[in-house]
Amino acid sequence: MSDKSEPTTVLGVAKKIRGFMEETRAKQGTTDKLTEANSDATVNHIAQVRSQVKELEDRLNTIERI
Repeated sequence: MSDKSEPTTVLGVAKKIRGFMEETRAKQGTTDKLTEANSDATVNHIAQVRSQVKELEDRLNTIERI
């Protein structure tokens, strides 16, 4: 009798593992998308800061010329 229940148990465990792996892959995909979005936002922020620094340097150069 234990021989008949063991394959069912193994099959049930295998299905649970497969479900867990699929869920993990989905979560990893979401994490990757969030990481990419955060990275893009950081790059955009750095570009804005550089632009502001350039503008301030230009203003300072203008003031120094006056």
